[in-house]
Amino acid sequence: MSDGANIEYYIGEVITLRLSCLDDQGQPSDLDGYTAEGWVRQSPRDETDVIDLSPTISDPASGVVEVDAPTDGVLAGNYTWRVLLVDAQTKPIVTGK
Repeated sequence: MSDGANIEYYIGEVITLRLSCLDDQGQPSDLDGYTAEGWVRQSPRDETDVIDLSPTISDPASGVVEVDAPTDGVLAGNYTWRVLLVDAQTKPIVTGK
């Protein structure tokens, strides 16, 4: 889990993130069988996505999750973001702020 991470961008840029998921010993987590989802919202309690991050698990064996999301039409401000990894039994692993 990542705490205190901020995403800063200018309107019209693409948010590009590369997240490495590690276990307790700092080794890559195997993400085979997981799916990823993610969003940017006004606040943690808000249910409306400002941006759908559409994360992908680009390298499951190495625990790598990538995000390439456009910011067109999103006004400047403070937002909260989240990336979730969900296994086949829908037990979420949370990363992000």
